[in-house]
Amino acid sequence: MGLMEEEIKTSKEYTPDESLAPEIIMLNSRNLHNCFVLTAICGGMVAGILGLTGLEGLYFYLVMFVLGMLAVLVRLKFSPSPYFRSFGQTVVGELTAHILSYLLFWVIFHNLVNIY
Repeated sequence: MGLMEEEIKTSKEYTPDESLAPEIIMLNSRNLHNCFVLTAICGGMVAGILGLTGLEGLYFYLVMFVLGMLAVLVRLKFSPSPYFRSFGQTVVGELTAHILSYLLFWVIFHNLVNIY
């Protein structure tokens, strides 16, 4: 039982100002990346099925990204600093990293549903 009490004690002593372990930061970043890959793929599929073209599709991507980001922030209780070193850079990186996956699935599903 001493070990359990010690674990509880150390978890209560944690403050966000302490340096985070690089492995945990990498795991958090990887999980966020996977979440936005799925968001981009599903968003591209929906945009293609709905037949969105031009700027409508781009706006749809931005809306999907914002909704995904809000879901993540709600999950983190609007306090991402204990989980990421620089959340702003992470957001910008995720926004630009998945646009090509979105475009790929958008075009494929648009062609499958609306052209063929």
